[in-house]
This record gives sequence, structure tokens and C-alpha cells, in this order.
Amino acid sequence: EDGRPQTAESIEMGSLNLYNRFVSGIVPDKEEIRAICAAVRNQISALGFAEYDKKKGARPVICAVGGSARAALKLYNSLYAQDKSNLSYKRYFLKSLLTARCVRCDQEQLTQLILRISPERIHTLLPGIAVLYTVAKYFGGKEIVTSSYGVREGYLYCQLKKAGLIDG
Repeated sequence: EDGRPQTAESIEMGSLNLYNRFVSGIVPDKEEIRAICAAVRNQISALGFAEYDKKKGARPVICAVGGSARAALKLYNSLYAQDKSNLSYKRYFLKSLLTARCVRCDQEQLTQLILRISPERIHTLLPGIAVLYTVAKYFGGKEIVTSSYGVREGYLYCQLKKAGLIDG
């Protein structure tokens, strides 16, 4: 409201946590992806703030923050030959990755692309994408805009401001 968050919640649904809970191999299979999405949906549904006013309609744009969000954007930009300055894509791109219906690559090519773009996320990127997709779908987000900054930068900014080292 007025450009400011009215409430916030934190849930233990990070990509590494979900990988450890649901994935038996290196990359999750379709059933494991479904289980991750269901767990995320259940967590979101249980939060009081998550039941937004249906009369106000969907939230068409979702702002994504974090390493998995940035890696998903890199995947999109690479697959669709977008410039690095592009910060957005449609929700159906995430669904295509999760359902192995990506028109630009098959599952093996996707794995190779993840290894090329973000090798340290080979095991956690698809769980992270499952979280992002589930949140966007729950809130009616059709477009995902990825912040190039994350929680760490915000925390650092607050600490520097509190210490009187910066203004603003």
C-alpha cells in the first residue's frame, strides 16, 4: 500500500531445503517437482497474509529476489537470446522448465545449460524455480521481474545506515 509492504513472512522453503527434503538424485524428476510445488502451495495457503482480497484480482507482476531467481533469468535470457539487461519473462517459461516442455531444449540440454550458466545450482535451481512458479501462480502473477539485488544487499544497506556510515 502506498508503495510499502504491509506485512511480511518468512518460510523455510528455500531451494536447498526443498532439494534435501524431496529430491533423491541430482535433478528432481516430475513427481519430485509436483511434491515441491504442493509443499510450497500448502505453506503459502497457511499464511495469513497470503489470502489476498480476491476482489482486487491477481497480482500480474511478481518481483523475484535471490540466487535462484537470478539463475532462472539467466536461463531465460540464454535460451531466448535476450540481452543481459532484460529482467523479466512470463510465468509460463517457468512451467515449461518444470514440465520438461521447454520448446528450446529437452531435459538433457536443460541440465547442460544449467551446468554452463550456474553450475553451483545444478541441484537447487529446479526446486527454486518450482517455488517461484508456485508463488507466481498462487498470486496470479503472469510476469516475473527479477531484482538484480537481493536480501544480502538490503541487510548490508540497513546495517551501514544504522551505523551512520551512509545517508538515505
